[in-house]
Amino acid sequence: MATLDPVDRLDRVSSEVWTVNPPGFGATTGPPDLERYADCAEIAVEALRRHADGKPIWVCGKSIGTAAALLAVAGGGVTGAILRNAMPLRKLLERHYFLRTAGLSRYAIAPAIPKRLDGLANARNAAAAAIFLVSKGDRVVPPSYQHEIIESYRGPKTVLEVAGGHDERSLQADDEIAYRRLIASHLG
Repeated sequence: MATLDPVDRLDRVSSEVWTVNPPGFGATTGPPDLERYADCAEIAVEALRRHADGKPIWVCGKSIGTAAALLAVAGGGVTGAILRNAMPLRKLLERHYFLRTAGLSRYAIAPAIPKRLDGLANARNAAAAAIFLVSKGDRVVPPSYQHEIIESYRGPKTVLEVAGGHDERSLQADDEIAYRRLIASHLG
């Protein structure tokens, strides 16, 4: 589900938002396909680079969207990223969801994740600045998994731990103030 974050928090910055939700992701219909998802991310960033004509580009991702955002950042030409509940998808499936799926997530699903969406590898190749938001109560992507991405991230990074779970749409007042300050210092 695309949002206007962080643009809705930038009072004095001229900007535009491009959103990418391939079929099966966000609120779109159709079968999800992770290869197509990676393709869409790369195509969108390339089109955005041409359109931006040298202006700064920030990519944002939440949950599985962080896999696409990290792919874009690792590809270069991106100024920075805002990543909320960053997901090391393959490791999450191999370890966290292993018992819940009777091993299916480790032996059938995880190996099918395209290498281009390896969040840990892409984090190691990312040089752009990043803001990481970690939802402390996230049970879909527990914070320990999010921190694996953060620890692997090569570029400069700032981490903001926020209250709430995985799908929180709004931040608590103190977290909102801290987030706005971070955005203003990086994008303002």
